[in-house]
Amino acid sequence: MKSLIYSFCALAALLAFSCSNPPDYPIEPVIEFISLSKPSMQQGRNPNTDSTLLTISFTDGDGDIGSDDSIAVFLVDMRDDFQQPGFRIPFVGQQGVGKGISGEIYIALPTSCCYYEDGRSPCEQVPGATDELGYELWITDRAGNESNHIDVAPIILRCD
Repeated sequence: MKSLIYSFCALAALLAFSCSNPPDYPIEPVIEFISLSKPSMQQGRNPNTDSTLLTISFTDGDGDIGSDDSIAVFLVDMRDDFQQPGFRIPFVGQQGVGKGISGEIYIALPTSCCYYEDGRSPCEQVPGATDELGYELWITDRAGNESNHIDVAPIILRCD
């Protein structure tokens, strides 16, 4: 009798797991801003001067995010519409039985120069001055589907 109960419980558990539906996401990636590790950075021409860690979430219905040999993250500096060098997303494998995947992407954003409206040279040190750096960001999957575009929370650049 005990073996029959155990078998029934095992069968019920197997059916419960096999009946769960995989996530139903669109085939185009969808991204959402989550956070910055810090809201400000020291300006600089050298990317090693300072950085902040950007976290975004993503979903993709056909699970084709990431590639070791192509740029998949795009950033545009909203101060001057300059497209920054892109980033790669490592290959993301399939999760479970469905093709839909979700996760988080972490990007170390390097510092930039302060821009001045009064004609000063970018990256000139001005004690007490600040600049607001904002990015528009989107990703693409291996099929070339483009995600929605998001605005990254403003980053304050300290210009001194």
